Amino acid sequence: MTVHPEKVQILIEEDRTLNLFRGKITDVVYLGEITKYHVTIPNGQVILAKHHNLSSTKTHHVGDNVFVGWAIDDCGLVT
Repeated sequence: MTVHPEKVQILIEEDRTLNLFRGKITDVVYLGEITKYHVTIPNGQVILAKHHNLSSTKTHHVGDNVFVGWAIDDCGLVT
């Protein structure tokens, strides 16, 4: 299964409509119009999220405890 990083959501509160994992922001890379977030989940894997830098978009910082997830429709099967 694969999920494009721009489809990955970072949330402060749990949302039961998404496939969610608890995690911690371990790296933030500002790239002009987007910011890349690396979220480490408890098993040590890192999930990459890319968010557009809009004034309405919440920013996150290294060390923030968050939920990371995506909608089932945003998953793609890799064979």
